[in-house]
Amino acid sequence: MKKLILILLAAAGLVSTADADSSFPDALMIASTQTNYPVKTAYEQFARVPGAVLVGGWSRVGTLSDGVSFPVDVKVVRLTNMETSNHVYAIVLITSYPNYAQYDYIDSDELDGFIHGTQLVSRIAHPISSTDDSAASYITKGGFLIMKFSSGGNAVAQLKSARNQERNTLEASSLDKLTDLLNTAKANIQGLIQNGG
Repeated sequence: MKKLILILLAAAGLVSTADADSSFPDALMIASTQTNYPVKTAYEQFARVPGAVLVGGWSRVGTLSDGVSFPVDVKVVRLTNMETSNHVYAIVLITSYPNYAQYDYIDSDELDGFIHGTQLVSRIAHPISSTDDSAASYITKGGFLIMKFSSGGNAVAQLKSARNQERNTLEASSLDKLTDLLNTAKANIQGLIQNGG
């Protein structure tokens, strides 16, 4: 039996129809149909429950576009299993490469560690050790990697998905902007949970 995924926007109360991104249902579909990658996040596991009717909703948080090679959209996503009424929340980082968009999911229970790790990587300054060059990194359980390199007094950061070899290079200061977007996403998820959504 094929899984039926229903996308409810205004009815779900997550987004207004004016705020809806018509291309974003792909993020919900990709989580449920990307079988060529190992499932590492609870969100992706939940999205692949066979024979279940799932209701998905999302809210746009913002875009990291300044000082970055490829823009990264940050969105809050929620899936509800209609039969069990169980919910799962996550954020999705959508990196827009020239020929495709890469979707990386961060589970809501991993968000505090992801924010803290991003802050620590951002704050590390050269020299980290007595070596000439240094690097710091943080990786999520889904394999999304944040790195900061320092060489000769210059620092650069990169974001990388576990699902491809592309590296999204950004100015080191852009990690602070990413942290702000992640904190906003966390607040949005907490608001949804508190309001029973």
